[in-house]
Amino acid sequence: MTQISSSLHVFGQLLKSCIASKDLLAGKTLHARYLKALVPSSTYLSNHFILLYSKSHRLTAAHRAFNQTHHPNIFSFNLLLDAYVKHSLPGSAHQLFDQIPQPDLVSYNTLITCHADCGNTLPALGLFREMRMVGFEMDGFTLSGVIMACGDDVGLIAQLHSFALITGLGCYVSVNNSLVTCYSKHALLEDAERVFSGMGEEFRDEVSWNAMIVAYGQHRQGLKALALFQERVRQGFQVDILTLASLLTAFTCVEDLYGGLQFHAKLIKDGFHHNCHVGSGLIDMYAKCGGGTLECRKVFEEIHVRDLVLWNTMISGYSQHEELSEEALHCFRKMQRAGFRPDDCSFVCVISACSNLSSPFQGKQFHALVMKSDIRSNAISVNNALVAMYSKCGSLGDARKLFDRMPEHNTVSLNSMIAAYAQHGIGLESLRLFEQMLEAGIAPTCITFVSVLSACAHTGRIQEGRRYFNMMSEKFGLQPEAEHYSCMIDLLGRAGKLSEAEKLIEMMPSGSGSVGWTSLLGACRIHGNIELAEKVASKLFCMEPTNAVPYVMLSIMFSTYGKWDQVLGGDVNEDEASWICA
Repeated sequence: MTQISSSLHVFGQLLKSCIASKDLLAGKTLHARYLKALVPSSTYLSNHFILLYSKSHRLTAAHRAFNQTHHPNIFSFNLLLDAYVKHSLPGSAHQLFDQIPQPDLVSYNTLITCHADCGNTLPALGLFREMRMVGFEMDGFTLSGVIMACGDDVGLIAQLHSFALITGLGCYVSVNNSLVTCYSKHALLEDAERVFSGMGEEFRDEVSWNAMIVAYGQHRQGLKALALFQERVRQGFQVDILTLASLLTAFTCVEDLYGGLQFHAKLIKDGFHHNCHVGSGLIDMYAKCGGGTLECRKVFEEIHVRDLVLWNTMISGYSQHEELSEEALHCFRKMQRAGFRPDDCSFVCVISACSNLSSPFQGKQFHALVMKSDIRSNAISVNNALVAMYSKCGSLGDARKLFDRMPEHNTVSLNSMIAAYAQHGIGLESLRLFEQMLEAGIAPTCITFVSVLSACAHTGRIQEGRRYFNMMSEKFGLQPEAEHYSCMIDLLGRAGKLSEAEKLIEMMPSGSGSVGWTSLLGACRIHGNIELAEKVASKLFCMEPTNAVPYVMLSIMFSTYGKWDQVLGGDVNEDEASWICA
């Protein structure tokens, strides 16, 4: 008995060392020896094997270790739940949650976080409501997860903010951090500033400062982001890699290449430029701010000890430019030769490059590589990229087959497939998928509605188009943008409802009316409404006097209906008219 206890103790100590050092290979070897050893099954050790695989993003191995646990406890379930969160699989996580005999607070919080990460508002709110109905004690992490799950529902975020203040959960740093992030995301910068200021200096953590710095960056307030960074330094806060990366994100969001260059110089002076995390931020900044691939390569080459994130950032930087997509593929292969195993982010970037190249052959090669890797079919982000790649390359059948085989879908999956059908002129299937999306409780985005309204326009479904257009603001709190108005004007114009289209243009956001008027002018040409066409063209002449399109379209209409004097701006005789027709 003493020998058995000693063996378990040795396994435990070695396993803890593997987890601490993130040594997956040694951990897998230890697991194999443990399964062959003549020792009783230990739930304690099984949980640590689940933890090892979960931290290494090996979901299949984590699931296998869970199944090998003879008497899983609540810790076992929660570890596997966390693994599902890391792989963005809310459906599988919910099924596992339902198998837990007595879920605890960690179980609820983990599942809510999973739904929040995937943008599934309704399931997250359902869990929150369930906890309140049964009187289950919740904490700030519960509420912060629900806030992050609200998506684009600004009203709901405000309600949860009030709930936090009433219940006292507003004292949790995680709740305030979530509010800062969500308010910033929805262009409510003043509300984000108010929450941040109300936290007080002693109740802010690293995440709080970084969230506010990023918030300023997202709203083109680069100077405020820099000022906040400087204030943090003056107050004696330790400047860490996360802070520096957040500030680089701020420069990237505002596309401030000059400011980014200055900050890069400071990083070199302070000796941070050799760090992988900072290097990733610099490469991302140069790639998105027009700094050029030469600068990206310089940053990359200066870092001698590289990690997978740095390689992924470099591949992503290439894939963001269509003309450099071949370089993205070359960088991916170079990363493999350096001994790195690609993860889901690696595959998403390189598959995106294949989309830019319109190369289904190379895309299928990477698809096969995904199937052979540990990622398998569980990484929803990779499957989303493959669906988008196949549809963009014209392989709609392959895109739908993959879509149907996916274990579950999220907003990106459905957006990709809905857009694919809309772009290929199969509007009815696009609308059918959209209805399924609503039934599943998955909140659509502005991108979704562009595809849906386009599908309505191509199928002539006026009533559905009106309903979906109104649904944007009334149900989901999304403000229609120029593209949405353009789709609606196209829909109404095709149906001959020119007066309604004209009224809709008057409601368009300031500065984007020219797109709508041009679309309406095309509809006037189709339906032969010369009177309205002249009115529309005159507006376009004032808005964009150098744009030749309205002049050409109006001239074509005049010539079609024999108004030759108006084509040339004066009287013409019959011979001249014949010459123009020729």
